[in-house]
Amino acid sequence: MTPEQEKQIEKWQLTCSTIEGYVNDCPDLTDMDWLLKWYGEVHTHLIYLGNEKAAAEIAYKKKCASDLKSDVIPANAWAYIKGSSTMLNQYLAGINPELYGVWQRLENLARSLEIILSDMRTLLVNLRQTENRDNQTAKDQGRDERKPKPAQSNGQREYVWPTEQR
Repeated sequence: MTPEQEKQIEKWQLTCSTIEGYVNDCPDLTDMDWLLKWYGEVHTHLIYLGNEKAAAEIAYKKKCASDLKSDVIPANAWAYIKGSSTMLNQYLAGINPELYGVWQRLENLARSLEIILSDMRTLLVNLRQTENRDNQTAKDQGRDERKPKPAQSNGQREYVWPTEQR
């Protein structure tokens, strides 16, 4: 592995650690201001993470192509692989564990962040609706003031909604 590749892997590992730190430092769900700030910050990192994930995948696949062109895979390994693309992929991941590992870590973090942010959007909407509901008065909510009509000849009562008064 070249020094440039090692440096890039270290950068990606630092990116992963930073994202994991954000995920672990999620604010309390009752602090709406901090939650919105955290959401915005993490959302920004999702875009960055997507770009880095793609770059790591390209770097890994270029390394695999280079390994295949340069005959890095010995003949006895080819005998075990026997034309299986799955076995070849496993072998290449095994001889390039740092690059494959950081690519998969970025991939998994991106997927996790997408899920977290989707859930967070739903939660924020629910919190806002709850907050708005709590701020309304009983008058604003239009209380249910159904009044029975006089008894009908068949002994059943009908209920009608009061008319709106302005």
